[in-house]
Amino acid sequence: MKFYTAIFMCLLFCFNCTGQRNHFETQLNNLININIMPYYPELSGDSVFWNITKEKIDIVPYLINRINDTTRTNASAANFGRIYTVGDVCVRAIEEIIKDFPTIKLIETDDSLLREKAYGIYWNYVSDFKNRLEFQKRVCVWFEENRNNLVWQVDDKLYAVTDEENGDAKKRPAGGYYMVKKKP
Repeated sequence: MKFYTAIFMCLLFCFNCTGQRNHFETQLNNLININIMPYYPELSGDSVFWNITKEKIDIVPYLINRINDTTRTNASAANFGRIYTVGDVCVRAIEEIIKDFPTIKLIETDDSLLREKAYGIYWNYVSDFKNRLEFQKRVCVWFEENRNNLVWQVDDKLYAVTDEENGDAKKRPAGGYYMVKKKP
């Protein structure tokens, strides 16, 4: 029952505000136009991606609702031989908005496998659409369980935008990220 309540709350929240929903939907519809995802350096990638992260926690339920979107973008996943789908971009945006978001732990709980396969676990898992739907449910439940414990962290550091030795550096477009508040 707890699972269905979390799903219902995610969906209800997403339909709460029409103006905001329309704004977010426009941004999410633009994700198909991404050509380059952030990889290295930290703030590389298309502005379309970084604009999504500026919406902070408010856009997360909308991102969760799009995890099952397998529409392909033009962005390739470096070192994995995959093409990002809109759903994959949404997962990466959640990871940028919530810095300690446990993507891999929501798929695999065996710590020895986590160390051995790292992020490859994600790509292998979501390549099966049934698994992608299951992952989407787990993300929704995790978010509902942790939402009230997310704390904003200002990040004033400069990060590289290009891999040139003296290339551009800038601050995070959102000005920071969320972390799960540690329990006493």
